[in-house]
Amino acid sequence: MKKKRFLYVGVGVLSSATLFCISTPQVFAATSNPGTITTTHSGVTLTYFKGTPATVNKSSTISPEGIVGPAGYEFLNYSTQASNAFVQQAFSRVNHNTTSTPAIYIWTGSVEVSASASASASLGGGWGPINASLGLNADTSVSHDYSYEAKMTIPAHGYGWYEFGYAHSQWYGDYAYVNEYGQITSNEWLTVNSPRYNEMAEETSMTPPTNP
Repeated sequence: MKKKRFLYVGVGVLSSATLFCISTPQVFAATSNPGTITTTHSGVTLTYFKGTPATVNKSSTISPEGIVGPAGYEFLNYSTQASNAFVQQAFSRVNHNTTSTPAIYIWTGSVEVSASASASASLGGGWGPINASLGLNADTSVSHDYSYEAKMTIPAHGYGWYEFGYAHSQWYGDYAYVNEYGQITSNEWLTVNSPRYNEMAEETSMTPPTNP
């Protein structure tokens, strides 16, 4: 809070029965060059200083306050839903060991596996904000042509087969636009899927598989 200062200098003698007042005090700035004004009030001569108003320097350019950083998209409050989980894309034929002892079976064939990263909503700022938050490149793709000859031991009366696919990771989070003041102005909750590498899995079971 700014305080105003008042200064009065009186010259003269007041009798005990005489009262006086100045109804409008004069205000002056401490940085000005004061002059003096003399007046007579109820037979008493008063002298006081009169100041000139102080000037305030104003600039047409005011620096913004509260800016925390550049505006842009960020991937916030994310959680990992899957880490290198297997996704099946293809499978081999299923062999059934009808004997009472384990048996070795051999497979030959070829199959192609491919997948690309995906998001459940539009990415206004691209994959960069997601990669920055996760600390890795989530915008990945995998592609592989399996030409294989594989062998497997299938237990007695059991089933055996191969699955082909890829390992993937999945995240769920808030894809948000944050302005320079740290305020979220738009956001979209989304799921991100990222294939990490190709994978081939050997499977055996005492019951027939449902997928192949």
